Amino acid sequence: MEKLKNIKKIIIILIIIINLLSISTTNQATNCIITNKYTFTQTLYVGGTGPNNYTKIQDAIDNASVGDTVFVYHGIYPEYIIITKEMNLVGETREQTIIIGSYSNNIIRIKANNVKIMCFTIKNGQIGIYVVDSSNFTIIQNSIVDNWEGIGILNSSFGLVSSNIIRNNDFEGINPVSSTQITISGNLIENSIEGIFLSSSSSNVIYGNTIRDHIYGFEAGQSSDNNKIYHNNLYVNEQNAKDACTNTWDDSYPSGGNYFDDYTGTDNNGDGIGDTPYSIPGGSNNDRYPLMNPWNEPPYQPSDPNPENDAIGVPTNPIISVYIVDPEGNKMNVSFYDATTHGLIGTAYNVPSFTRAQASLSNLTINTTYFWYAIADDGVQTNKSDTWKFTVGETTNNPPDAPIIDGLKNGKINIDYEFKFSANDPDQDQVLYYINWGDGNIVEWDGPYNSNQIIIINHSWINKGTYIISAKAKDIYNAESQQSTFEITIPRNKIINLKLLKIFNNHLNLLKLL
Repeated sequence: MEKLKNIKKIIIILIIIINLLSISTTNQATNCIITNKYTFTQTLYVGGTGPNNYTKIQDAIDNASVGDTVFVYHGIYPEYIIITKEMNLVGETREQTIIIGSYSNNIIRIKANNVKIMCFTIKNGQIGIYVVDSSNFTIIQNSIVDNWEGIGILNSSFGLVSSNIIRNNDFEGINPVSSTQITISGNLIENSIEGIFLSSSSSNVIYGNTIRDHIYGFEAGQSSDNNKIYHNNLYVNEQNAKDACTNTWDDSYPSGGNYFDDYTGTDNNGDGIGDTPYSIPGGSNNDRYPLMNPWNEPPYQPSDPNPENDAIGVPTNPIISVYIVDPEGNKMNVSFYDATTHGLIGTAYNVPSFTRAQASLSNLTINTTYFWYAIADDGVQTNKSDTWKFTVGETTNNPPDAPIIDGLKNGKINIDYEFKFSANDPDQDQVLYYINWGDGNIVEWDGPYNSNQIIIINHSWINKGTYIISAKAKDIYNAESQQSTFEITIPRNKIINLKLLKIFNNHLNLLKLL
């Protein structure tokens, strides 16, 4: 633990060394929509075609004026981005609009007031999003994963960090340093050394976050006083909280405080609040009203629609689907509706978080535009998607090509092996995969994924033998490919006779002397 403290000190040293504008367009394909009292002077596009369109995000930012928006179509963008002017940067969908680095710099650096970042996956950077000397910034609905640090905030104020998925970052998920009046709410923060670490940061509000799988779930240090922390779920951390400063850890009664999985108190009157305070390690703070059960935040807004918004040429019998996430990891019922009549199309039940829900339509009319939306329900709260539309066309839907399978051809029992699958769809529709591992285990229509996107799935076998892996792909309109196969041989793990090995080594040493 002393080693971790030293690491933290090093991290702190290294880190120290909008009011929003609206999008007002008719041709963008997005479920990330912003509206408020402001109007952008122009919208610049990245990844599409036509006027004001760019290949690189940074080029669009550099050519934008104060008050503009840069809208980024789905794709993978290997860039490091610097924002030095008031603007709005919006991805088409959180899951499919990816900015990726090589760990050599910060992915997005903000050094301006009134900047908003939303609907991106941001990965493989030193810091995913780094806010410096800024105010009135907003970071919402992003996935910030596999960075050294998720979100760093230095010497900044009046910001909102909300509804982000912040996972698998090495050190901190969110790290405000010398910052104030920041609201951190409704984020899912998983698997790093520290979930949230306040350093010299005061008068912030932290509520409604799920913070799990860290060494420290939440820590306040170095005169981080007068912060309010409540309705957070802290569990599966080595230490849920540490606070050496003076802060408020609840929202009074009956609203309550936070949920700690190591709270051992009782609730004799059944009001959902513990009868005794939870003592916060590191100082004299207490959560006076600890919650007996996890706080429930609503599911995140369903996103990444299929068919895409404004899609044309959609078949008469499409499958519609959305990507869903619940910050507490609850399973959800997802209902799909006709946005014109508000009639129910269908409901997918008990859908796990971080997967897709789908429903089927049939006998649609050619050259007709349909509007639809989805509602995710975790059993306590709901969240409604934006409204999307597609137009049914007369185009012929072609099935995907047979999948390409790549992996080792020989292996050992009880060892996970990595296999790569990809399939080309002639119409560039997204595809799903059906995989039979040849041992009775089946992956049933995993996806959808982009055409030609390489997906990686691991599998192991428990018995020796030669196995035939078979795979099929189907597009989101149910057109199936031919089957492809791949053969792998799994012999038994050989037991080496240590005595014979020793004799062999001795003889080998004698040979070296000759």
